[in-house]
Amino acid sequence: MAVPGSTASSLRALRRGRVYGTGPRTAWFLALVCLGFTALVGWWLMDVASLLQPPLPWWALAVAFYAAEWLVVHLRVGRNVQSLSMTAAPLVIGFYAVAPLELLAAAGVAAVALAGSHRRQPISMLIFHVAQRMMLASVALAVFAAAAPPSDPLGPPGWLVAIAATQAALILRYATDYLVARSTGVRPPLRELFEAFGFGSIVTALNAAIGMLVARALFDAPRTAVFAIIPGIVLFGVYRAYAASRQERSRLKLLYEATRDIHSAPQIETSLAVAASHAREMFEAEFCEIVLLLGPDADAYRTIVGPGAYQSAMDRVDLSRWRILWDRVNVEQRPFIVNRLGSLASSAGERRLPIEAAMVAPISMGEKHSGMMVVANHAADGGEFGAADLELLSTLADQVGVAVENGRLEDSLAELTALKEELRHQALHDGLTGLANRTLFSERVSHALQLTRRNGSQLAVMFLDLDDFKNVNDSSPLIGPRNGRRVRSASYTSQTCTNRLTGWGSRS
Repeated sequence: MAVPGSTASSLRALRRGRVYGTGPRTAWFLALVCLGFTALVGWWLMDVASLLQPPLPWWALAVAFYAAEWLVVHLRVGRNVQSLSMTAAPLVIGFYAVAPLELLAAAGVAAVALAGSHRRQPISMLIFHVAQRMMLASVALAVFAAAAPPSDPLGPPGWLVAIAATQAALILRYATDYLVARSTGVRPPLRELFEAFGFGSIVTALNAAIGMLVARALFDAPRTAVFAIIPGIVLFGVYRAYAASRQERSRLKLLYEATRDIHSAPQIETSLAVAASHAREMFEAEFCEIVLLLGPDADAYRTIVGPGAYQSAMDRVDLSRWRILWDRVNVEQRPFIVNRLGSLASSAGERRLPIEAAMVAPISMGEKHSGMMVVANHAADGGEFGAADLELLSTLADQVGVAVENGRLEDSLAELTALKEELRHQALHDGLTGLANRTLFSERVSHALQLTRRNGSQLAVMFLDLDDFKNVNDSSPLIGPRNGRRVRSASYTSQTCTNRLTGWGSRS
């Protein structure tokens, strides 16, 4: 069957704790519904025996389920990542080769074993995935038991019913995954969801046909049934070759677009954010970080895209958070892959995110600057990065180094410094008159008091009060913006102040 890409997104949201309140509750509720439906189907088919005599041992079918779920091919369809597995084949074999209760038991044991071999997951999603797989097997089994012709279940009508049963299970899988995704805040477009389902239904039908071939061989010539597995192996190889070819074309296109966008961006902040965004999409990662060290004793600046919609460019950060990776980058001076590294952490937002699988590529900017590019956590749960991914990331990191070295970095840092100085000036001065405000006055007085304590001198503060000055401010007309601020007419304000001092009850 094909697994919709929204499953990986919702799983990551639950695992990181970024849910929208109802995510875990929805997973628990759906898990209970799935287990309840599985129990009803098992009770209904309790006395039904296997069509194959002697039947296969149920544990052999559980091994087949586990192998089919473990050997998956990840394929991008639109913006969704489809996980293509061969689970429809052992499911169809189970219709004929084991009793209904044994089929449900095999599906449940395989789901438990698969959940235990995956990365850390919240308990709600573990229970949901186990219950979901058992329910999908029970739905397909119920459709087959209700519609298969008793006279010739292995004939053409039985084949059509078996394929229809696997399609019904696929529809239900997409529906439950979509509900969980919506509850965690992931809202995949329906158009892309239908497009992905169309591709997944074709894959499921082919896998079901392979299962029918094996089941037929088990009836006609059990000793030669092993050879019927060969078409399934060939089909899996075709899936992998097609996925690899499609992924290669997609990534080359993304690399071209990333290179163009990086070098056409007007500012270094934009270039780095664009590079991180393209890298995250290119490698289907949870987040991408670019860390630059400007000079041997200068500060480190971090640009990050992800998780989710989080983005930040050129933030000054503490390099010690990346010390393990940074030291290895400086020693090896080449890209490398790190898998199952839960001890490392990123600093996205206010949360430190564990890096479970990552690629790291050095960014060379001559002798003056250096940096690294980190792509972390594959979209597919349990997915890892390969050598081809690393080579592509190294090429993208080289483009980032060229863009930074082109000279926009110093200009950008100068603009950042000027902006910070402007913000500080606005915080310490009045926006109308440009004079020091109370905050700056307090700082200067505190500093002067410290000097008097240090050298034994004395300090005097003169306070000048102007009556009704607030009314002057409120009544003076505006004459338009100047340097981004609105100012008042100086002549009008001066005359008004003179009138106030001479004729409106002022005191000396």
